[in-house]
Amino acid sequence: MLKDIEDIYSFDSITLNVCNGCNLHCSYCFEKNKTLSFMNTDTAEKILDKAYNPDKGLIVNLFGGEPLMNLDVVKYVILWASDKDNVHVGITTNGTFITREIAELIKVNNVHLLLSIDGNPETHNKNRSNSFYRVKNGIKMLQNCGVEPRNIEARMTILPEDAKNLYKNVLFLVNELGLKYICPMPVTDQEWSNDNLNDLYENYVKLMVWYIEKFKDSDSPNIQIKNVSDMMM
Repeated sequence: MLKDIEDIYSFDSITLNVCNGCNLHCSYCFEKNKTLSFMNTDTAEKILDKAYNPDKGLIVNLFGGEPLMNLDVVKYVILWASDKDNVHVGITTNGTFITREIAELIKVNNVHLLLSIDGNPETHNKNRSNSFYRVKNGIKMLQNCGVEPRNIEARMTILPEDAKNLYKNVLFLVNELGLKYICPMPVTDQEWSNDNLNDLYENYVKLMVWYIEKFKDSDSPNIQIKNVSDMMM
């Protein structure tokens, strides 16, 4: 006799692919050549109700494509979560659809954004469809609306040829855009030469030295850089 899925698994987090499409054509994207399709609110509700256990809570990650292209479902999920105990929503986004309405929704409901930005305009535009200034405007909208800095996490994708610029790109995001939480992620589906790996290593060392110097007199630095900060804990 087949058992119901909830009799076998207990969920503490789920990812909803709410939209297969995207408005960008990033050079390294693994979601290419997909038919544009959207999840509807009925499907989202059924998944959420099945996954949610009020005794355990739930983390709901909204993914795509670009999830903010399906704003109706994004808003539905956020409002559904706001009516439940211990439910947290995160959105992985390219940042080009951030409006004041969306920024206010994110602020009021404490939504976490993993926002893709690869560094300065030169690096970002090379990889991400010349979208830098749209993303920058979205970040400024979030900041102006008072979204918590910890809820605006910059996701930097590092290509082998861009590893030599990692240090200056992180500092650009911190100093020029005022971002406090940075997550640099080297790609794993491309070949890295020894020179590329050396560039990556040297830039991480420079970031470590900068981090230590900047925060050596602070017990709780207000900037977190994934991998660098982790090694300091």
